[in-house]
Amino acid sequence: MLLEALRERRTRSIGLGKANDRWFTFCAGLGLDAEIIRRVERARVRGRTATVALYVRSTFAQYLSGTDRSEPMIRLRRPGGTVVDGLSMVVVQNTVPWTYFGRHPVTFTDTASFDAGLDLFAMRGLHPSETAVAAAQLLLMHRKPGGRATYRLRDQESFMVISRRPLALQLDGDYVGESDEVTFESHPNAVRVVL
Repeated sequence: MLLEALRERRTRSIGLGKANDRWFTFCAGLGLDAEIIRRVERARVRGRTATVALYVRSTFAQYLSGTDRSEPMIRLRRPGGTVVDGLSMVVVQNTVPWTYFGRHPVTFTDTASFDAGLDLFAMRGLHPSETAVAAAQLLLMHRKPGGRATYRLRDQESFMVISRRPLALQLDGDYVGESDEVTFESHPNAVRVVL
C-alpha cells in the first residue's frame, strides 16, 4: 500500500504541535493523564503488558493515591495576556481521537484536526464526583466531557501552561519527564505524509 501511494504521489501536509522544544503529532498532556502514562510505563519496565486493564488499574491507583488533588496548580496564559487560573490537568490535541479505550476512540475534543491549530481541554479541579462524570462521559458514553468543571479552547496557535510545581508531561502517549512551564505551539503544514 505504501509503495502504491508513493507511485501515485498521494501525499498531504499536516500540522504538528510543539511543547517547548519537543514535537508531537497527536496529543500532549500535563498532570493526571501524564502521571497515568508514567505509572503504566513503569509497570511495563517490570514486565507488564500494556492492556486496557493495566490502564484502568493505573488510573484508579494514580487518582486515589498518587495525584495531588488538594488544589488546582495550573495557570493558562494566552497571547494578549488572557490568563485562566485554577486548572488541575491539561490535555492538548492536534487531531482526534486522543487515544483508544479498547476499540473505542477516546477524545476530549471533537474539533482537533491536522488542518487547524491546537485544541485544549482542562479540568478545573479533580473533585471525585466531577472527575467521575468526566471519565464516564469519555470512556462509557464515548463523548467529550463537559460541565462546569471543564475548560476548552479550540484552534489555538499558541499558549503557555504554568504550574506551581513540576508536573508529569506526556507527548503522543510517552512520558517525557516533569515540567512546570510548557509553551504549546501549532505548526501548520509542518510535514508531508504519504496517504
